[in-house]
Amino acid sequence: MSVTNHDITPDISLMPKIGKSGYSSPQAIAELVDNSIDARLDGTLLEINIKIDKSAISIADNGTGMNEKFLVKALTLAHSEKKNSLGEFGFGLKTACTSLGGRFDIITSPTNKTKQFSTTYDEEQWLKGKNWQISVKTENEADSSHFTIVKISKLKRYWPQLPSVLKNDIEKRFAPFIAKREISVKVNGKICKPGKYDLIEKTYKKFIINVEKGKAKGEKIHGWYGLLKEGSNKGLYGFHTYRRGRMITTYDKIAIGEHPTISRIIGEIHLDFIPVTHNKKEF
Repeated sequence: MSVTNHDITPDISLMPKIGKSGYSSPQAIAELVDNSIDARLDGTLLEINIKIDKSAISIADNGTGMNEKFLVKALTLAHSEKKNSLGEFGFGLKTACTSLGGRFDIITSPTNKTKQFSTTYDEEQWLKGKNWQISVKTENEADSSHFTIVKISKLKRYWPQLPSVLKNDIEKRFAPFIAKREISVKVNGKICKPGKYDLIEKTYKKFIINVEKGKAKGEKIHGWYGLLKEGSNKGLYGFHTYRRGRMITTYDKIAIGEHPTISRIIGEIHLDFIPVTHNKKEF
């Protein structure tokens, strides 16, 4: 009997293939917003500026930025050192960018450094290559500003209403962060504000449920519920579910089903301790 070892490094086509994960454009951009939120500086308002047109989508933030080592790790599939953060699987940046376009550029400068690092992924050129390598350019900066800019081009889909659709999505998906003024997000110059609901007076109620059994014993489920003044015949009622301040599902009909007689129920359920899928579409 003989035993041989073999290298099973994935084929380079895996990189563009991970972009075929079924993300909508708002879902993909939300992954990049997650990374910005994870890079917040304590005591500093995180400012995220998103620009969209038919040629490119860019997401810029004033977070901690990345040095060369962390930039390379950010582009390494499944690598993640994050704990108790929004991004924890090591797929979001790559999956989101390759979902949105055929090319993406990253420019970043870390805190307390006067250097800027940048790299480019181009799907067409990548598939001509034979290895999993990227090139990082290092330049000197005049000051020690800190930021990260991700720009996606060669867009795979675009429609004129995308900026407004994205703004509405962000206002729901990241409502807790925006409401607490931990982050400020602009889409094509328009500030995102947390969504407000026109509720029947005195129907707004907060709740906390203590988990008393099982592996999650000691954890808490919390949120609120209320009744809309006007019901929705388009399914726009139910509960938004959140994990660590980030929306996972929207208008979920948890325990209420779908029927016109209950179409006024609205609320939020925060399930911070429950694991989510790597694409954060469901628990």
